[in-house]
Amino acid sequence: MATENPEPAFDEPLEDWDAPPPRRRGYTMRNPVLLVLVLAGSVFMAIKYWPRVAYLIESRNPADCGRISDRPITRMEDEAKLPPLEHDRFCTLTGVVQTFTILATGEARDTPDPRKRNEGRKYYVKLDGDRVFAVIAADRPDVVKHRERQGSLLGFDVEGAGRMIDPDREPGYAATARTLRLKFGVPEGEPMRVFDTTDTPGSRWPAALAFGFLVITASLALLGLIRLVRLRLAGDDEPDGSLEALARELADDPPPAAPAPDAAGTPAPDEAPDEKPADPPTA
Repeated sequence: MATENPEPAFDEPLEDWDAPPPRRRGYTMRNPVLLVLVLAGSVFMAIKYWPRVAYLIESRNPADCGRISDRPITRMEDEAKLPPLEHDRFCTLTGVVQTFTILATGEARDTPDPRKRNEGRKYYVKLDGDRVFAVIAADRPDVVKHRERQGSLLGFDVEGAGRMIDPDREPGYAATARTLRLKFGVPEGEPMRVFDTTDTPGSRWPAALAFGFLVITASLALLGLIRLVRLRLAGDDEPDGSLEALARELADDPPPAAPAPDAAGTPAPDEAPDEKPADPPTA
C-alpha cells in the first residue's frame, strides 16, 4: 500500500506572529558622523545667540552709566570713576541734547497730528559732555511737545534705560556711524557711543527660545555620542542601519545555496525521490 504522508503535528507552541517587530532607534542617533555634525552646528549657533540672551538676562538689573554731562569733569579728576560705556549693555543714564541738529529716520506722514506724523520715526541727537548720541522715538509725547515749543530738541533731557551701542562693533551700523560722524563732526577713529532708548529687552525673547532649543539639541547629540562610545567599549555594536553595515552582515552570514543536481539528473541526497502509487491488487 502506498505510504501516506503523516499530518503535521501542531503540538508545539506556535510563535507569536502578531508580535510587533523590535523597535529600532532613529538613524541619526545611531550614526556617529551625523551626531558630531548636529553637536557642532548646535554649539556654533548657540554661541551666536548668546550675546542676545546675555543682554536679556542683564536687562533685569540695568547698570548705571551716569550723567553724560559730568563725564569731562570726572575724567579730569579721576578717570577711574568714569562709568564704563560697554557695548551691548542695558543701562540707565541722564543727558541733555547739545545741538540743534537732528538726524531723523523714515519719512513723516502727511497728517496734521504731530504724533501720527512722526509715528515709527527715530531721532539721533548729540548729548552734551561726551561723544554719546541718543536715539529717541519721534512720536513720544514729551519729544513732540518740546520740539513744538522750542522748534528743536536743544536742551531736551534724555533720561531712562536703553541699550549702549558701539557703532564700530555693531553689525549693520557702519553707514549710520559714518553719517553721524559727518553730520556732527566726530573725527574718524575717535570712539563714540549710541544710546538707544527704543531698544527693549522684550524683543530678545525669540533669540532666547532659539538658544534653549539649540542647547537641548546639543545635549541630545552629546548623549547619543556617549551611548555609542559605551556600546563600542562594551563590544555590543548596534547596527547603524547604513548600507555599509548591511553589506558587512551579508558578507559574514551568506544565505545557504540551493543544492544542484548531478550530471545524470539524480537529485541530491537530501531530496527524496518521487514515490509512485502501488499497483492495485488483482483478483
